[in-house]
Amino acid sequence: MPWKTITRKDLYDEVWSQAVSKLAPKYNLSDVGFTKFCKRCDVPTPPRGYWAKLEAGKKVKKTPLPKLEEESEIRVYVPDPGEVMATEKCRSEAEEASAALPPIEVEDSLRGCHRLVSETRQAFERAKQSSNGILESPANAKLNLYVSRDQLRRSLLIMDALLKAFESLGNQVSEGAVVKAFGQSVSFSIKESVSTIEEELESNTKSLEGRYDFFTERKRKKQVPGGTLSLLIHDAEGYWASGCRKQWKDAKVQRLENCLNSIVTGVLAVAAKKRDHQLEMKQREIAEEEARKKRAEEAQQRAERRKLQKAEQSKLDHLLDQVASWRKSKDIRDFVEYVRAAHQASGSDISPDSQLGQWLAFASQQADRLDPTVDAPKTILDEVIPDEPSYPSYRSW
Repeated sequence: MPWKTITRKDLYDEVWSQAVSKLAPKYNLSDVGFTKFCKRCDVPTPPRGYWAKLEAGKKVKKTPLPKLEEESEIRVYVPDPGEVMATEKCRSEAEEASAALPPIEVEDSLRGCHRLVSETRQAFERAKQSSNGILESPANAKLNLYVSRDQLRRSLLIMDALLKAFESLGNQVSEGAVVKAFGQSVSFSIKESVSTIEEELESNTKSLEGRYDFFTERKRKKQVPGGTLSLLIHDAEGYWASGCRKQWKDAKVQRLENCLNSIVTGVLAVAAKKRDHQLEMKQREIAEEEARKKRAEEAQQRAERRKLQKAEQSKLDHLLDQVASWRKSKDIRDFVEYVRAAHQASGSDISPDSQLGQWLAFASQQADRLDPTVDAPKTILDEVIPDEPSYPSYRSW
């Protein structure tokens, strides 16, 4: 199993034995993700420049590990060495391929274009135009394009170049467009900007409300295609993708066609960060599950202790009742002996048939009944006589 438990002290010793950049891959996390993990565990990490000062022989201060009231083991995800090597190999190969990728050039023609591009072009042939001049995306379009008819061919050529570039790096592409890298799916789309213009109306032209214009409404606002293309990575809009670039667009200096290599690198960066985020969320889920199990175990232990306490209290209450009964029986016997001695001294009749003798026998019997050490026969006082049954009353009419 890739999951193992460590103590805060072990994690602290690891963090202060080597740089985070070298230690983070062991836990399959990014530098930032590993630093956040240490912060959640209340484990301090070396400040910036610590290792450079240490290597230069300068005196450095080591932050002590804070003490907690309750120390518990930490369960962390530590992949197998083979899995780590495979992940690092995949990441390094992708980065090397992206860095070594020659400048991506856009073809002049759609002949021999990618299958998804070809099918999208066919789908847009009969696409309707919305009020702002942007084509409505057909249901059978394979790529997400939100452009005008004038920018459709250019957008398809850009998509064709990008899809082929991703496939040349060994990544899978599918409808969307969606690129699968590092085991994660990242989607992107091309969108054309919309501009707002003012259009003058002729005097004999009806206004927008349907009435004739008597020189009070000489202009109206209208949205038209702006001609500026932008490419957006949808997955980069997540909070976890902070620091990743998510948009490229036409500018005065350069056009979208000149940013294709940067776009490929950006998509791969988002995919890598998405994978790190999912691993971090997996860590958090495991930690929350462990905390939930610990709370449940502690609650069960408290319930069992309460049960044992209740049983012990019941035994004690029974013992105290026995002691009280024994004291009562002892007091009764002492009183019986005192009465017998007093009446013998005065010469009274204490024979069994006499009234006093019968009372002494009754008192001795009750003393034996109360004494927990004597197996005395039960009397009528030990019987449980039920209450009188209650019958429903019927009202006579």
